[in-house]
Amino acid sequence: MIARQTYRLGSSLGRHTSTRQRIFRFAATTGALFLCAISSLANEARHLTLPEAVHLALQQNRTLKIARYKVQENDYRKQAARSDYLPTITTNRT
Repeated sequence: MIARQTYRLGSSLGRHTSTRQRIFRFAATTGALFLCAISSLANEARHLTLPEAVHLALQQNRTLKIARYKVQENDYRKQAARSDYLPTITTNRT
């Protein structure tokens, strides 16, 4: 009886191992197919018209972005300087 239990235990471990291997193979295959699908989508060519290309170039140019932010910063400084000329009202409670 002990030999039979050992045999059954050994055979059930063998089945679990093959099931685990199948699950691993399935997961690996699914993952590989998923990565291939993503890479094929990323490699698709995008056709742009000239105005779209110019718009994208102007949007993504770092030098132009910095220049825009500097203009915006100067506008904020000008607004702050103007607000210094306006009267201020304070209330003091004693």
